[in-house]
Amino acid sequence: MSVQKSVEQLEAEMNRERLRRNQRMIAKLEREQRREKPRRRLFPRFLLVLALVFTAILVLVWMVLQRTHIVLVGGTLNLPFLMS
Repeated sequence: MSVQKSVEQLEAEMNRERLRRNQRMIAKLEREQRREKPRRRLFPRFLLVLALVFTAILVLVWMVLQRTHIVLVGGTLNLPFLMS
């Protein structure tokens, strides 16, 4: 009887181990499938960089225009910081 019990216990333990292995394999395959189609988020990052560069250019232009006197009637552009 004890031999029969131990064989049944070994079979049950092997089945539990096989089940755990299968569950780990399923989880691994699911993770790999999720990684197969990664969503590239480069486009929003590119837009952020583009917006920062555009903002920097606008700030530089604004700084230049603050020191610039534009005369539209005479058609001249006075740049005092370049003249000095």
